[in-house]
Amino acid sequence: MKRAVAILCAGILIVTAYGLMSAKDDKDAGKWQEKKIEKMSKDLNLTAEQKDKLAAIMKENDEKIKAEWQKCQEAVKVIREGKDQQIKAVLTPEQAQKYEKNQAERKEKKEKKEKKETKEKKSCGDEKK
Repeated sequence: MKRAVAILCAGILIVTAYGLMSAKDDKDAGKWQEKKIEKMSKDLNLTAEQKDKLAAIMKENDEKIKAEWQKCQEAVKVIREGKDQQIKAVLTPEQAQKYEKNQAERKEKKEKKEKKETKEKKSCGDEKK
């Protein structure tokens, strides 16, 4: 079951990586959808009615994907917490303490990197305007 959840999460990540993962908020997601619909319109010679229907389909499915993604992230968090408990059970108290310290440092580095990347993306976006 845990493996199936992990595979499902990986699949969702791959499918949504191009659009939703690059779109941090609904405004960006809307831009991505508009670009996708315009490209499809050019390639497939869509009517206005078809464009409207595609926009509704994309919005509805993006909401479903976001909901599933959230469930997946929660499931992965539970699995990771269980893994950490299993690892700590194997370690001596001193090793477990060092392991926890290493994990905390790793988490802090990751958060700093994400903040830096977010800041860089914002500044890059500001320069384009």
